[in-house]
Amino acid sequence: MPDEEAYFLNADGMRLFADYFWPYFLLIEDPDEKDRMTRIVRSVIAMNIAKKSGTQDTIKPDGVGFHHNAVYVGGYSTYTFEAFAQLLYLLSDTDHYTTTNLEVVKEALQSFRVMSQKYTGSSSLSGRIIGSDPTAAAVAITKGMCLLAHPDGFGDADMQGHFAEFFDPGYFLKGEKASDYFKGRRGVPIRGLGIYRLISDLRNTDITPAPTPSGAWIKLYAAAGFHRRADWLVTVRGFSRYLWDYEGPLNKQQNSFGQNWSSGLLQVFSSGDPVSETGSGYDLDNGWDWYHVPGTTASHYPIERRTLEAVEENRRQLGIDRRTVHRNYNTRNFVGGVSLGEHGLFVQDLEAVPFLSPTDLTARKSTFFVGDKVLAIGSHISGGTEADETHTTLFQTRLSDPETVTLLNGRQSNSLGMTKRLPAGQPAAMTDNLGNSYYLAKSSADLVVSRQAQTSMTPRYEPTQGDYVQAWIDHGIKPQADHYQYVVIPADTGAVKLRQLADDPSSLYQVVQSDRNHMVKFPTEKVTAYASTSRFPRLTLTS
Repeated sequence: MPDEEAYFLNADGMRLFADYFWPYFLLIEDPDEKDRMTRIVRSVIAMNIAKKSGTQDTIKPDGVGFHHNAVYVGGYSTYTFEAFAQLLYLLSDTDHYTTTNLEVVKEALQSFRVMSQKYTGSSSLSGRIIGSDPTAAAVAITKGMCLLAHPDGFGDADMQGHFAEFFDPGYFLKGEKASDYFKGRRGVPIRGLGIYRLISDLRNTDITPAPTPSGAWIKLYAAAGFHRRADWLVTVRGFSRYLWDYEGPLNKQQNSFGQNWSSGLLQVFSSGDPVSETGSGYDLDNGWDWYHVPGTTASHYPIERRTLEAVEENRRQLGIDRRTVHRNYNTRNFVGGVSLGEHGLFVQDLEAVPFLSPTDLTARKSTFFVGDKVLAIGSHISGGTEADETHTTLFQTRLSDPETVTLLNGRQSNSLGMTKRLPAGQPAAMTDNLGNSYYLAKSSADLVVSRQAQTSMTPRYEPTQGDYVQAWIDHGIKPQADHYQYVVIPADTGAVKLRQLADDPSSLYQVVQSDRNHMVKFPTEKVTAYASTSRFPRLTLTS
């Protein structure tokens, strides 16, 4: 058997290796057995604590961790990063590892920080693990940072700074989260209390915290982009023929309504104490409309109880020839983007995949991260199912107080039971209830804005309810060549930036082309960005 097959371990295997093989290794007394097992330790570390392309459970070239052939920010890979750090800490005074192993784990831990705010990431990046403790993964990351930062291990200065920036004792050492530092997993009931001493030592050391991440990052192996300023994070997500859309096994009632997560998600984390997904209005357990995922262009399915057997039988009768209901790939190659300093661009050549019925929905979606704003452009929006409307969702946020004010074209709303439809072509300036602003500059379809009490279900089909404000573009049944342009302004206190933008949109951006290609100039930032989902034509750009 080739070495790569013999010593490769998936995310679960690496955690078991750290928890079970290492104690066994320390108890070996026979010299020959010790030599054999030492070679295994070295081979496992060399094979697994490394950057690998492909879809196996390793750290990818962009620093993200994989499990089940995809990125897994909210579980699995984060615990594997902790196991990597634990092994390196224990081996720090040996020659069983290389500096490359150490640098790879450092990059993986830092990548988690980029993709989360403050301690949670988008549920779209968490596979089937949604609705559980959203900060458990962050606990694992802080442990990994601590192990690499502590002088007993490597005393790594980078990790010391990142630990000081990320770890908040008032948050992590309070209540149930405090016990997460010694709880075991995968059959290990307890991992020991030594981590508390390591944390205490670092907290009592004069360490300058690293800067909070700010800028734009494109994680190609996650089919995702991240834009950060101050205390807010914008996440975008897509899928392709190489990276699946979502993980939601209906037979396990996990992420049962996750079909739209990767259809161009554009999610703003800007609220909460600390900032979080739920604090930012995405309250998945209370009335959430699973098929109005912000940023997505997708079919708006009914939220109803489903069984795997019934869905599979229905798909067979309709001739939907796909191996599984979830973890779907489409036929498009193009999803990803580029970053340039503080700015970035994310592009998705969207081709929907069938869920309950056949679909031919396609769209070209581009997201521009420039300065403290995000520009979303969509074109060629065509097709869909025969029965479900196609919507592009701008936002959906929970109203913790139904009297919280939101704005629509300068008019305030502070009650429920409101739904307004604005005709296609009419610009709209809006706010959600959490201080984020939205400016719809152009749309070939009507805009719908609502403040309503909503009913929904959890992934386990338990009924839920909640009050929400939503805005979506209603493309209707099987649109043909629809398009839109809108701007998102996170954390726009008092909607000051929204008013400035509405007065003069061209001061922010100027669309050079929006049909075959998406080409935009940003005069203030002196940035030009362009994307083409087909063979790139010869371009002539003028100043």
